[in-house]
Amino acid sequence: MALRRFLLISTLSMLVLYGLSIVVSTAVYRGFGLDKQLDTGSRASDLAFGALGASAVVYNRAPLVQNGPQVILVGSSNFQHYSAKAIASEMPGVNASNMAVDGSNLEDFELVVNLAYEALPTLSSGKRTFVFGLWYGDFFAGDGVGHEALNSELTRYGLYQKVEDDSAILKIPRSTLPVAVAVLRPLIVMQRGWETITGVSTAVAKDIVGQAHPPEIDLAAQDQAASLGDTEKRELIERRSAAGTQVGDDILAKLMPIAKRISDAGDRLVLVDLPLPRWHAEAVPAAADYSRRKQAYFVALLRLPGVYYVDMEGSATDGDFYDSVHLRPRVCIGLAHRLGRVLGGLPGRGETSTSPLRASVRPTAPKE
Repeated sequence: MALRRFLLISTLSMLVLYGLSIVVSTAVYRGFGLDKQLDTGSRASDLAFGALGASAVVYNRAPLVQNGPQVILVGSSNFQHYSAKAIASEMPGVNASNMAVDGSNLEDFELVVNLAYEALPTLSSGKRTFVFGLWYGDFFAGDGVGHEALNSELTRYGLYQKVEDDSAILKIPRSTLPVAVAVLRPLIVMQRGWETITGVSTAVAKDIVGQAHPPEIDLAAQDQAASLGDTEKRELIERRSAAGTQVGDDILAKLMPIAKRISDAGDRLVLVDLPLPRWHAEAVPAAADYSRRKQAYFVALLRLPGVYYVDMEGSATDGDFYDSVHLRPRVCIGLAHRLGRVLGGLPGRGETSTSPLRASVRPTAPKE
């Protein structure tokens, strides 16, 4: 009898403590403004969900649940710091979200779009604009760190059965997903804390034995970092070239079903070619291959209602990059403002765009 009473009291105490942890974690979540903004490149999202962005994309889709006009960015790490707030500031009355995931490719973009539609209200159909930030690296076959992270987050707590054909199979009723995520929030916070502790411990251990380790993300340092030297450029060109000299036709072809899904829903899709350093774009064979072979695919895509193309390849100078792909964060903010203005000036959905709609975005001082 005493044992049963002890077990009952212990169970009730644990439930009370977990309930309190839900309240506290929810308060922190709202304190960071995460209930109003999904932006995988923001500092708040990095602190709560990690810099990769996969956890935020899976567990922070509540800001998508609104009936007003929305812009949703999808891409990899070189699109993460195109600030959602900056884009929204150029489009009054429009909510903007950034669902870019570090290390993802086009196949993962389809999964992210499917996850977005899982959260978007049916009544908001026709008011959403998806924006894909593209570069040739998105069109290589194979699962990268972004795919692995998305798959891990989707299946970690049993909400999803598995990822199959770029879709996640939900194991609970869709209507109960927000409640389930709120209940899991303490575990998500604990997981993030454990990842931080593990990362710091690993870095300290490697420092002790004299091994190199990836530096922590420091946006201010990325803004102030010196431009790459000739030796570093050669090494990066060799590394990029070794990854492949051609993009995959089968990957390029995957754009069509994604675009059709968005178009058929009454929404818009904007394909944006992102800038690369000139020394990179001119020296890596796959970059030239992408520029040449994308044309036929894009022409077909632009025949779909609500699909547009924006060329931002020449919107940055070599000095605006801190490595071979990534722009300095302050430059990303400036380009996000300009992209927001371009998006605000796009034709209505009833007007198709059968030729590239080029953005008149030139390298100028970024807006802070």
